[in-house]
Amino acid sequence: MLWVFFAALVSLIFGQLFKLAQRRGHHGPTVVTLTYATMSVLLAAYLGVTGFELTRPVITVGLFTGVIFILSMLALTYALVRIEVAAALLAFRLSIMLPIGLGVFIWEDTLSPVQCVGLALALLSLVLMNLKRRAVQISTEGPARPGWKLTVLLVLAVFVLQGLGNLGTSLVGKWDLREQIASISWLVSTVAAVLGAVVLVFLKHAPTRGEVLFGLGVGVFNILCLVVIFYAQTMVPANVYFPIMGCTVVIMDSLCAHFLWKERLSVAAVAGMLCGAGSMFLVK
Repeated sequence: MLWVFFAALVSLIFGQLFKLAQRRGHHGPTVVTLTYATMSVLLAAYLGVTGFELTRPVITVGLFTGVIFILSMLALTYALVRIEVAAALLAFRLSIMLPIGLGVFIWEDTLSPVQCVGLALALLSLVLMNLKRRAVQISTEGPARPGWKLTVLLVLAVFVLQGLGNLGTSLVGKWDLREQIASISWLVSTVAAVLGAVVLVFLKHAPTRGEVLFGLGVGVFNILCLVVIFYAQTMVPANVYFPIMGCTVVIMDSLCAHFLWKERLSVAAVAGMLCGAGSMFLVK
């Protein structure tokens, strides 16, 4: 279980770094693309010494997860601009249901009655902690009041893409690829960096010096982040990992928003934290 909390901690730090980038006015897609590019170069140097392991399962997980990671980032970035922030973040948080559900139907993972109650509490916790949540928008472009069709489309896109990204990381554990985590991380970061670069060319955005430095710094840290997340999922079943991971990150994120960014902590958020804490004891 300790690895789940390590994964939650590095994910929280990555999220806070990205929030800091937003507050400094950095271009989100540029920072993320430079982050993955930095990871790709550093991991390639490491694997050039230790050796690449590009087996079929490694290539499958790496390509799939890399493509989904960058698409998920673009979908969330766009959704935060075009629709209500609370709706986009809620879809992002609830996406943990996708890998859990697929695990039950495809890999025949089991959920005990107590775990089902814990999962329900976790979902309630995520909903409560995202009520009336405010976040810094990546851009001010776009209409303030989108139509309901666009809202539904973007919410579904964020939910499905982030859920598939979670599924991609869970395959490392389900296919017992612990020894190939470095090769998978390199492939994920390389695919995401290449696709991100294509998007930047299309957007015609020239990176600033601050964005380059920020991307390089976050890229170094994100190697640790991705490796820890992959390794944690080789240690803990998906139906335990995702509810605990999701609640832990949101609880810590809410506390950071209150104490670090001076955002008001609502009654609903406090209730959500209590539900989240309770759910962790039930799903493990």
